[in-house]
Amino acid sequence: MAEDSSRAFVKDVKRIVIKVGTAVVTRNDGRLALGRLGALCEQMKELNSLGYEIILVSSGAVGLGRQRLRYRRLVNSSFADLQKPQVELDGKACAAVGQNSLMALYDTLFSELDISSAQLLVTDSDFRDRDFRKQLNETVKSLLSLKVIPIFNENDALDDVIDLVIPRGSNKLVSQIKSSTKIPVLGHADGICHVYVDKSANMDMAKRIVLDAKIDYPAACNAMETLLVHEDLLQNGALNELIVDLRIQETAELFLHQVDSAAVFHNASTRFCDGARFGLGAEVLILKGSGQVVDGDKGVIYTHIDMPVDS
Repeated sequence: MAEDSSRAFVKDVKRIVIKVGTAVVTRNDGRLALGRLGALCEQMKELNSLGYEIILVSSGAVGLGRQRLRYRRLVNSSFADLQKPQVELDGKACAAVGQNSLMALYDTLFSELDISSAQLLVTDSDFRDRDFRKQLNETVKSLLSLKVIPIFNENDALDDVIDLVIPRGSNKLVSQIKSSTKIPVLGHADGICHVYVDKSANMDMAKRIVLDAKIDYPAACNAMETLLVHEDLLQNGALNELIVDLRIQETAELFLHQVDSAAVFHNASTRFCDGARFGLGAEVLILKGSGQVVDGDKGVIYTHIDMPVDS
């Protein structure tokens, strides 16, 4: 496969900072996600052995501490106590309880992999001290030179330390960050990309841009969903010239096979996306048509034929 030129910079990367939050540290029920953390530590060991400098930024002590305190309260409470309204647990108390457990767990996991780690506790006031920052920088350099993984605990950092978060990743990642922080977040949870072609546009340039925006990688969040054109282009026929390449069947095949979707349609209404109409128990299909619409299934006959499935 051809190398992705957009990732060529990775060859020159020497240091990798890994941020692990509460969603990684704990499971949906609030308990420790031991398997997930173990796999993560193994990956960090591999990167460490390949010569990369690894820094772990870990949070999750509050979530872990809250779960443990709630469990202890449940065990030590009488039935009458459990009927009373519960007061929300103090965040600092939860952090204090969870922090020791979390750091001890990291130490155990790394030790089993024959890797040394070092815990570094910092607060927002520490970072305002220039001398402290310089000393911290030297400490981190020394640890990394010894193949020791520094673990920064960020639970004590306040929201006003970071002005803006710009998350880069999936819809789920961006949405999760936006819902779990008070820090302003500039994110793109969903991509709804429009390309507008004005009547004064250079048609050759416009065709290249439209074709690339739609079919270079249809599954990406920055692929074109909507093509807007000036009404004059419809009147003078320039619109047909503009989308001629989008109408080639080779282009359609490329789109149908690259788009990351359960059901993909070519020249047919998305209303056909139905298990009964497909003749399947699920709505997974590539459908090719010539302008068909559902229209309440009036005048439409569905023929279902058993097809051999490759093993």
